[in-house]
Amino acid sequence: MFVKRAWYSAGWSGDLDATPLTRQFLGQHVALFRDSAGKANAVSALCPHRGADLGQGKVKGGQIECPFHGWRFDAKGACTHIPSQTADTPISPRARVAAYPVVEQQGIIWIWMDPETKPSEGPRSYPCFDIGEGWHRYDMPHVVYEGSFLNVVENALDGAHLAFAHAGSIGPTQDPLDPGIKVKLHPDGRGLTAATDPLGEVQHYSHKRDETPETIAAEFAPLLSQEFRFEMGGFVLFESHYANGKTEFILSFCTPKDETSTWFWAGNIRDRGVNKIGNAMAKQFFDTLVNEDKIAMSWLLPPARGAGGLPHPVFVPADKQTLAFRKVYGNALKAEGYTVPWATDDTPPPVKLSSKSAA
Repeated sequence: MFVKRAWYSAGWSGDLDATPLTRQFLGQHVALFRDSAGKANAVSALCPHRGADLGQGKVKGGQIECPFHGWRFDAKGACTHIPSQTADTPISPRARVAAYPVVEQQGIIWIWMDPETKPSEGPRSYPCFDIGEGWHRYDMPHVVYEGSFLNVVENALDGAHLAFAHAGSIGPTQDPLDPGIKVKLHPDGRGLTAATDPLGEVQHYSHKRDETPETIAAEFAPLLSQEFRFEMGGFVLFESHYANGKTEFILSFCTPKDETSTWFWAGNIRDRGVNKIGNAMAKQFFDTLVNEDKIAMSWLLPPARGAGGLPHPVFVPADKQTLAFRKVYGNALKAEGYTVPWATDDTPPPVKLSSKSAA
């Protein structure tokens, strides 16, 4: 059970070169390849001849060639060449694979996972990706979390776990008390924006009390405010503003691999500490942070690891962003014809969600 009509991340642009690769998205094996013009394409990796993995083959003449018998398929999924028969022998119309719309922009490869429905618009572009002088961008290698899409997105939106699951990074300076978060659902119903109230001099890994030559070089400063948003397709963006006037974006791309595991790409864009020391500290910090979340996902027992998470979770006010996400995600699943038990519970939420337009 997945939302198919959405743009998901298939990886960073740098993940795909002249060699094709196979990745599983939403339970489907997908072969990614670049054609002769360098354009990224995606087709079902399952060859209709004998079921070989097309992603294990080669790109010939801008088309993907099956490693088993050399059948070639174009970007639209049609078979164009079968070496075992003459060129004038008709190719069966059944010799084709599903083709998925792909858009590559801002260093990200986006894939639309419903090959039967044409997207009405492309993936959203974000100003933070169009960085200029004085900014640094770090794209982390992918990880696979052992948890469903719902599990992984809820973890990304959850602030209450930081003090406990992130003992090696941000945890020791985090207050687990709910800071007060205001949640707004997007007008199109396919996302949410949440923001903390102004934080002032709060406990944070970049607090002044931690000043050292390294943290000074990295331009750490107290956190003043933070906003985060979720967009259907698994994109979560955190925007943080600091007392020294600097800004930092933390990017998370969550794409279902199957019912119980999820691809996760993370990145960091910032204009503070853009120097050798700052870049090294940021890389170490975010690598540690993502690995801690991977470990945290492994703590989930099987009843909670499935597509709908724990069947009857006990919510508290600090879960308001989780409840908002479940509303958005559940409605998107229903719009595609799914029955969503975990999204139909008539128990009132502990907080009132605002449906006003997101800023």
